[in-house]
Amino acid sequence: MSTSNDDKHDDEAEAATAVVDDVEGEPGLTEAPPCDPYLAATRGLAVQHGWSVAPDEIELHELIGRGTTADIHRATWRGLDVAVKWMRPELFLSNASAEAFFAQELDVLSRQRHPHVLRLMGACLRPPESCFLVTELLSGATLGEWLHGGKERRRERPPGSVLPSLAERVSRALEIALAMRYLHEQTPRVLHRDLKPSNVLLDGDSRVRVSDFGHARFLPDGTEALTGETGTYVYMAPEVIRCEPYTEKCDVYSFGVILNELLTGEHPYIDTSYGPSKVRLPSSCL
Repeated sequence: MSTSNDDKHDDEAEAATAVVDDVEGEPGLTEAPPCDPYLAATRGLAVQHGWSVAPDEIELHELIGRGTTADIHRATWRGLDVAVKWMRPELFLSNASAEAFFAQELDVLSRQRHPHVLRLMGACLRPPESCFLVTELLSGATLGEWLHGGKERRRERPPGSVLPSLAERVSRALEIALAMRYLHEQTPRVLHRDLKPSNVLLDGDSRVRVSDFGHARFLPDGTEALTGETGTYVYMAPEVIRCEPYTEKCDVYSFGVILNELLTGEHPYIDTSYGPSKVRLPSSCL
């Protein structure tokens, strides 16, 4: 019998009760404990399973990426070169759901063990000032940068950039497919919900790591998710944009757009004269 996410979170909260005292006794703890029970439970599990990281263990270096809710730094942790995704404090101060949002990303990523899924090494869950993920540090570009020769969405390739060979592009597609199959075959299933080239990182050998699980969600058997406009329009399935029920097939649609992009070497919908959201809607709505 399938269980809801709320039931799962309640079970995790109970499991974390035994380690609450350990959590409160973590060295260097200065911030107030999290208010959201999901984040509190996840933090307890992090301590229990040995992947809790104190802020003073991290030595931040240069900024290597910036998103809407977090900054990503190269860092040193216990003598290792790592990447740190540090959530901005204002997110927790302005959004009552931010703690649960962060816990969801951690919960999903902490369960993954696959060569083409970004590896979580540790995390700190002390909102609002010290909420961050520690992951493996990759020396390659994003899939989009590797494919198009830069970050900008443009019709022509930047001067001097060379399109990777077809064999290399097909190999990257296969690696993404293997990662997504792994996620979708779990119990409960994992929906990424924001699969796009900028969320696919490459290592020094140009091998894939699917990353950024901020929009990911567990989906028990026999259920459908219902969340509108989650992800990035160009890669979103029609049913997601229309706020209709959807399953892991929304990721399959996103992968199809990426596959076409890899095979052609062109940005999707680069020739359209209107917003990509309209591309997904029935012609009667245009």
